[in-house]
Amino acid sequence: MVVEPWKTARHVPQEIGAARDALLRGVLGADLISFNHFDYVRHFLNACMRVLGLESAPSRLEYHGRLVTVSICPAGIAPDVWEPGEANGLAGARLRGPDDARRIILSLDALDASKGIPQRLLALEALLERRPEWRGRAVLVLAARDRDRRVDAPLRRAVDGLVGHVNGRFGRADYVPVHYVKRTLDENEVKALYAAADVALICSVREGINLWAMEFVAAQSARLEDRAPGVLVYSEFAGCASSFQGGALVVNPYDADGVADALHAALAMPANARRVRHHALARYVHTYTADLWAARLVRELRLARDRTSEHTRLLPLDVARLRSSYERSRRRLVVLEYDGALAPHASLPQLAQPSPVLVATLKALCGDGRNTVYVLSGRRRDDLDAWLGEAAPRLGLVAEAGYWVKRAPRLPTAASGTALDDAVCPTPPPERAGSLEDRPEAPPTSFRSDLARELAFPSTPGSQRDDVSEDVTASPAASQTPGPAAADDAEDEPRGWEAPRRTVDLTWMDEVRPILESFTRQTPGSALEATDARLCWHFRDADPDFGEAQAKNLQLHLEAVVEHRPVRVRTSAQKQAVTVQPARVSPGRALRAAVGDVEQYDLVLAIGDERYAEEDVFELFEGSSHSFTVTLGRRLSRAAFFLDEEEVLPTLQTLAAVSTERDRYVASPPSSATTLPRTGSSLIDLVARAPPLPPAPVQLEDAESAARERKLRAQSTDEPRAPRPRMGSSPPGSV
Repeated sequence: MVVEPWKTARHVPQEIGAARDALLRGVLGADLISFNHFDYVRHFLNACMRVLGLESAPSRLEYHGRLVTVSICPAGIAPDVWEPGEANGLAGARLRGPDDARRIILSLDALDASKGIPQRLLALEALLERRPEWRGRAVLVLAARDRDRRVDAPLRRAVDGLVGHVNGRFGRADYVPVHYVKRTLDENEVKALYAAADVALICSVREGINLWAMEFVAAQSARLEDRAPGVLVYSEFAGCASSFQGGALVVNPYDADGVADALHAALAMPANARRVRHHALARYVHTYTADLWAARLVRELRLARDRTSEHTRLLPLDVARLRSSYERSRRRLVVLEYDGALAPHASLPQLAQPSPVLVATLKALCGDGRNTVYVLSGRRRDDLDAWLGEAAPRLGLVAEAGYWVKRAPRLPTAASGTALDDAVCPTPPPERAGSLEDRPEAPPTSFRSDLARELAFPSTPGSQRDDVSEDVTASPAASQTPGPAAADDAEDEPRGWEAPRRTVDLTWMDEVRPILESFTRQTPGSALEATDARLCWHFRDADPDFGEAQAKNLQLHLEAVVEHRPVRVRTSAQKQAVTVQPARVSPGRALRAAVGDVEQYDLVLAIGDERYAEEDVFELFEGSSHSFTVTLGRRLSRAAFFLDEEEVLPTLQTLAAVSTERDRYVASPPSSATTLPRTGSSLIDLVARAPPLPPAPVQLEDAESAARERKLRAQSTDEPRAPRPRMGSSPPGSV
């Protein structure tokens, strides 16, 4: 989409102010938005920021998961087409009169309110009134093509009245100041006027670019050698005004006296000055041609397509797939960024408190013994403790962007207990399991234990575990110890806030804090948040333009102050804040030290919307086949998936529901192995439904053992058959 001039959000007319949202959203439906000048790009991005609240980069916008490219492609003409021929020169000579004493001011435009035609007539009147020497010599050729539109009726009457007023006031029998032409001129007539004109007057009150000014310059390039080229008087509200500064006389069309002075300077300008100004304009016109404009548009469109394809590689998170992996996994790591993902960005901590639903969801996730949950934030540790730590004691916290860490309890390993295994196959109560004295000895291996070990499930008591050597059997104490005890022991470990192990230099805070306080006083709506090792200046609630300008000035000032200090200054577009913190402190480093080896987890879920300058959290999980790294919104990121902000909490609630259902199952285990929930493996169902195996023959070592065996066998033939044991218990006759 090629857009004409774009006004700032403060200058949108009242009649279209109500529809400006729809207008902006409609324009943002394009993949490429091209403007003729940088000012229009700046105004457009400013409008998107103020009206729609979008965050933008100098050349792109992210809108509803799409990447919209914004470019600058100045439009141009084909200069060779407008070179006048010999016939056009003869026609121009006739317009000058027999003595060649008249000077022609050309004004060629359509009858439109944006062209400033009344302003041109008022400027001519001011010229003839203030400079009497031009009476009878200066002629304005006003060719305003009338399209007979009803909307132009008031303008048409105003122009007709002004033409009659000027001609009646300064006209004579042999002199008519204004030659008013309403019809459409053909190409040869236009070329003749271009070649004959001494001054071209463009007084647009709002226009993207005036191609007729470029046509005038191209026609003047082929002017006869005995005459100096004409001068362009150009409105500052028309496109390319800043590009024409070196060659044109730029004026304000609402200042009639100022335009009159510019016309006098143009008419009286020496030939050498005319040639110098014309050379600057001709260089621009012959450089930015229509062919170049078309080629640049095609190239920008291809680049926009490539950027969009690169941007769309970020896939939406498949929540169903995540839940399936969550159900099958046994050791999970969940990393959540607080600001932006769990709570909205806010300048004051009081406005960033979590909702009760969020707290309940985090509590449910932490209540699952298979989960290790960490929340990352730049807030103070006291605030995080009050908001989340008391409600979810097992929650790991990283505060002040990595300076303070409260570690989550470690997940028990297979050797330290059977907490993870009992979540799927609960250990039977002691009265069902029996005692060692009532059970005959059995060989250390069986088909059931081998298959269970292959599936990484707990084997029956007396068989080897996957983390124990082949020639060692489980001890009686281990077989009777309930699995959740290990988790309780891990939870009872003392947990507190830990600072970085290496000494961090914080002497810079006394020097930087007064600077931030000064900017806070100078910027209404800004706020300063100070923590133990971090200073954050928020400008979210300040005026968008002024706040952004102050943030840039502040960053430049701070970078000069802490140039040789181990300090990092960063401006966050997402959080609209300037943060100053130690260079070697970041959430990524703190998280790596807290969780250790990531490969010990068979599921990793990381959700956040911040990209760190040195240590990206998502970088910790790159290359892992069992990780789900999720950013907020479709954007250029290290993450593999994206979610919208409103989808984060429902996704976490889905996972919390799975954990809550598992806890309910563990609290009330089924009475038979056939009622175990399906885990997606047919082998597990085969093991659950398999009949108990008969006891293997036992090698007796003495007569006393043989007698005891005969006695037990005789009792088994007289008594009814014992019920089939569940998984996790031992079949009769085995240890």
